[in-house]
Order: sequence, then C-alpha cells, then structure tokens
Amino acid sequence: CLQAREALAQAIQGFEGAVVMVTHDQHLITTSCQEIWIVEEKKVRTFKGNFEDYKRELKKKMGW
Repeated sequence: CLQAREALAQAIQGFEGAVVMVTHDQHLITTSCQEIWIVEEKKVRTFKGNFEDYKRELKKKMGW
C-alpha cells in the first residue's frame, strides 16, 4: 500500500495537466498539491498556504 501511495504521488508530480484530488491522506496532500481548495459552509475557497498552515488555521479556529 505504501508503494502504491508513493507511485501515485510521483505520477501526480510528473503529470503536466491539472488534477482534482479528494483525500484525507496528509502525505499525499503534502507531496502532491500545489493549491488547496477548502469546502465549508457550502462554499469553496482557495487556501493561501501549505497543508501545515491549513492545519494550524484549523486548530486555531477550533480553539486548540
């Protein structure tokens, strides 16, 4: 399973087109995504920052 995840990440990184990915896999997000879209309250917004920045924002929002 780990090899398949790495193979997928490499394939996405090498792909020159656009990919819309829906995942909870933090490693895949971190290694493969250049832009993060957040869907909340029936709206889609582009997140300015990387996945670690997004996790910090979420924790702050939740009062952690």
